[in-house]
Amino acid sequence: MKSLSSCGAPRLCPCFSETALRVFFLSVFLTGIFTSAHALDYYWVGGSGMWSDHNNHWATSSGGNVFHDQVPQSMDNVHFDANSFPAGGTVTIDPTIIYCMDMDWTGAGNMPVFEGPGDKQVWIYGSLTLIAGMEWNVLGEVHFRAFQTGKAITSAGQQFKGYVVFDGVGGEWSLLDDFYSFNYIYLNSGTLRTNSQNIDCYNFLSSNNSTRGLYLGNSTVKMVGQFSFGYTTSNLIFDAGTSHLIFLTSSSQFYGADQNFYKVTFE
Repeated sequence: MKSLSSCGAPRLCPCFSETALRVFFLSVFLTGIFTSAHALDYYWVGGSGMWSDHNNHWATSSGGNVFHDQVPQSMDNVHFDANSFPAGGTVTIDPTIIYCMDMDWTGAGNMPVFEGPGDKQVWIYGSLTLIAGMEWNVLGEVHFRAFQTGKAITSAGQQFKGYVVFDGVGGEWSLLDDFYSFNYIYLNSGTLRTNSQNIDCYNFLSSNNSTRGLYLGNSTVKMVGQFSFGYTTSNLIFDAGTSHLIFLTSSSQFYGADQNFYKVTFE
């Protein structure tokens, strides 16, 4: 099983004075306000191009010609809309890791392509909205890294080809439609609510000791990998609902973490 790191919270020295503690938490609070106030919206324009080419593709408004002076950061929202691909085009991931808060493809026309090789990663700190009229051809890992609740994922029939990792202490994600992955799904930390949507994947795993929540609702989860479903008991909150787990490989292994399941089938 691949080892994936998680984000740890800062630890305070017990010798801190009360005044020092107040200053510390005030600085954290003000930093949060500052970060929120400077979150920006990025709009892709100009059809095909490299993610890093902010001078030609990341505009400050939809269809605009004023450009940002850097690529999107983890607090920034990125939009691919009706003005992004007047004649189609491909957005290519060239940095090792790209970051954003929300990624939204609503309204993008002319069957755009979003691509990246296996050594590139996508880190999304908010929600993801894909559309049926596009091609998601990202071969590398996709990390959902939210640290707040209320995040949503609409995959619109697109298939994730690399590892999908849910990893954010305090984060919570809800699936708004069926979720397809050719590879592993890891729940490292945070809460995943399938919202009774169906999941097809290779393996669905979680061996991290961080607090994790998995709520399956009425989902059907189909798995084809050897270590198909594997969870550890430590800090796991699990609700099977009326879900149905289906193992489609004769060598499938099932680690149920001493939890109660509703329906399990080995085909």
